[in-house]
Formats: sequence, structure tokens, C-alpha cells
Amino acid sequence: MRRLQRKLSPSQISECALLLTRIGEQQKAYELLEQLLDENASSGEEATVYPKGHARPRPMAELFEDALMKKDTYGAALCLEILSLTANRAKLKPLVNRMVEKCNVKQEQATILQGFVRLRPQ
Repeated sequence: MRRLQRKLSPSQISECALLLTRIGEQQKAYELLEQLLDENASSGEEATVYPKGHARPRPMAELFEDALMKKDTYGAALCLEILSLTANRAKLKPLVNRMVEKCNVKQEQATILQGFVRLRPQ
């Protein structure tokens, strides 16, 4: 017998990830957010994420701010990558600058982040 599986929308994932961070489950929140970047999670018979839609900007901005407060480079980079799916270069550049300032980002990492933003549409 086949088990029913419900797919989550990107907006639901961003909201759930924010709730998980509020209860101290940062790692689970990041695992959930990673599904938004995993192409296999949104295609095929075993898909768990709807291929349409985007993460909500407000929860993603809050998750990004939380990562900055904790100096969590991985979390901030994950949020930045998800935000880059819908944001343009002008919106991403200040986020990268804050990330470089708040997190202990090495010069090489800062260069990669700035290059990432330059590749985004204006």
C-alpha cells in the first residue's frame, strides 16, 4: 500500500523554519530550508516540495538576521542563497556586506560572496 505524502510549498517551509528556530531547533530549520535548494525535492514521484512558489521574504529576512546575530556563516549563506532566487543584485549587496561585517568571513569567502551577488540580475 502506498503512503500518502504531503508536499510543502516554499512559503510553508520558510514559515516552519522560522518557527523551528524560535524553539531552538536551528539544525532542523536548516535541513528544512535546504530542501528549497534541492532540485530532487521538487521533482519526481518522491517530491516533498511544490516546484512553484517562493519562500516568503519576511521569514527569510528574520532567519538571516538570526544567523547574523549568532555569527552563523552557514545559516546566513543559506538564507542569502534562498533570497537570491527572488531578489535582485541591489537587494542582495547590502545583505552580503552585513554578512561580511557580522560573521567572521575570510577574505576569500567575502570575494566569493561578492562574486555571487555580481552574477545576479540587476
